[in-house]
Amino acid sequence: MVLRKESKFHFICSKNVHFCVAWQWQSPDNALVKADPKKTPWGFKSTPLKVGHMLYTSTSLGHVAAIDAATGKSIWVFDTRTYADGRPTNLGFNHRGVAYWSNNKGQSRIFMPTNNGYLWALDAKTGEPLPGFGEAGRVDLTLGLGRAIERKHYSVISAPTVVADVVVVGSSILD
Repeated sequence: MVLRKESKFHFICSKNVHFCVAWQWQSPDNALVKADPKKTPWGFKSTPLKVGHMLYTSTSLGHVAAIDAATGKSIWVFDTRTYADGRPTNLGFNHRGVAYWSNNKGQSRIFMPTNNGYLWALDAKTGEPLPGFGEAGRVDLTLGLGRAIERKHYSVISAPTVVADVVVVGSSILD
């Protein structure tokens, strides 16, 4: 038995399908780069998460945004101020995404790791840091590594994964 999966998209062409821009979103990074071109990132590499009618995304300089998926309007933006610690080594200003968590009590969270070794927990509805998570909504991921770490040498640029109630992160180090 041979199993194949294929789509019959041969009937889609420029004569019967017309695309147009529905909306565009301006990253808050743009204003920072305009004021200081040394903060120019490698590009926008984040993969947004769509949850209900909302998109959640990170930016290369460490902002987190909730965007209305239908209109492109920013609902909230949170600034981790990651860029204040300077350009990270290896990959520079770069970020890949955030994680989403919710429970059956109506609570929902966005987890944002940063280029300077922190993990933020934000209320998904308001974008406010969660005071019960670490100190003022963030955990220092360099603690417990056995020695002091220079922040720009320890980055967490990949989107975390949430397994049950555990947030799993990877890291990028100076090597």
